[in-house]
Amino acid sequence: FRSQIPKVDNPEKAKAVSEQVTISVDKLGRLFLETSQISEADLSKELASIYKVTPTRPIFVKGDVAANYGRVRAVMKMCNDAGFETVGLITKDRKEG
Repeated sequence: FRSQIPKVDNPEKAKAVSEQVTISVDKLGRLFLETSQISEADLSKELASIYKVTPTRPIFVKGDVAANYGRVRAVMKMCNDAGFETVGLITKDRKEG
């Protein structure tokens, strides 16, 4: 899975990758939990399970620059519905190219 990440000035640095959960949305709208493609229903179940065990675990959504914003927002809502109050977006610093 390869995507074009939106670029911003001075993005916040994420915690250690091993401590966070990353959900990706590619330009076709497909969902990935870490590097494995997953259905929306299964993602919802996985998020609920993760929240049950580690409710403070950082959740990040990485949307391809060509991904539909509504699809990315729907994934963020799924995270909120699972119980996670804060969901981060992964971006790339413009200075990194």
